Amino acid sequence: MELSEIEKIDEQIKRLNAKKQRMKSKQNAQKRKDDTRRKILVGAVILEKVASGEWPRERMISLLDDQLTKKGDRALFNLEPRLEASD
Repeated sequence: MELSEIEKIDEQIKRLNAKKQRMKSKQNAQKRKDDTRRKILVGAVILEKVASGEWPRERMISLLDDQLTKKGDRALFNLEPRLEASD
């Protein structure tokens, strides 16, 4: 049985939609990888500046203390866990 013109177009649309989804997924994965790489590089630069004495360790710790909220993240830098605000 031969597919009608409409059925052929529907199949093409399905294939193109699947290709579009794969391309979007690949693009999003690359964006996540790039973001992770940027974070690693920024962290490496700051750690090197602290190690060389160009940037005060206290400044880095203060910045981390202000920004980190997750218990596990704070523990990596020996920061006290934040107390949850009660309503």
